[in-house]
Amino acid sequence: MHLFNFLLLSTILLSALGVKAGTLTYSSQATHAFSFSQISEISTQNYFLGPGNTGFSAIQFRAFRGLDGYHSLELDPGSSMAMSAGSGGFGGSSAFSASTRLNLKVNSLSPEDEIFGFRLRLEGMAVISERSTTANAEASVQAMLDLNLFGANGSWGSNHNIDLAPLNLTTPGMSRWQIEWTQSDLKSWIQNPTFNPATMKVSELSLQFTPFFSLSAYDNALAEIYVNQIQVAVIPEPSSGTLFLLGMTLGLRKRRGPTVS
Repeated sequence: MHLFNFLLLSTILLSALGVKAGTLTYSSQATHAFSFSQISEISTQNYFLGPGNTGFSAIQFRAFRGLDGYHSLELDPGSSMAMSAGSGGFGGSSAFSASTRLNLKVNSLSPEDEIFGFRLRLEGMAVISERSTTANAEASVQAMLDLNLFGANGSWGSNHNIDLAPLNLTTPGMSRWQIEWTQSDLKSWIQNPTFNPATMKVSELSLQFTPFFSLSAYDNALAEIYVNQIQVAVIPEPSSGTLFLLGMTLGLRKRRGPTVS
């Protein structure tokens, strides 16, 4: 079944059972060139990538420009969504699933700044414990990304749905996991004649990112999954990124000062 249909069916079933969706809203953030606004999450099971059910409402996303030149929106380190499924003894079984949908909009703050590329990264840790020879546990992560791109003159737009490669974690022990999607040249990737003229620039991007988590454990086993970081990054025009790195390098050299042999 297509992931979107699966998530839609899950939402309908949970709604029929009387489970109410929760919404978490974050404050807008910006770098000197791009703004990140209308940041929110909707989760039927009240499990959020942000603080959500932990009660630390002060935790927010932050925007910055990294050493790679990317303009990034990142969940402040220290917040983590955790979920677990434990069988509770021999012959027992347990299963758990949850999903959330992150929504946000990115805008360039001047006509010179184009949303040239885009990167999304979700990472965390998983713990699989199988305490008997017959025990079995696993944790999986699936995700879907919906991108809407708009041109500088507002006369065109493009929408794309992307199924991200799923993860299925079954090896006992602690492991790090990561789901990432990167496209360094959005106009070439879209392959739409409207994007060909040099005057057409991507000035606005809106997204819906929906990760779906599931865990199962059988016969005295335990499965846990943690989300430690999520990052949305705007990739500027390659030349501007190169200039930024060059400026950083020159700045570091100036701070070090002359060396005496």
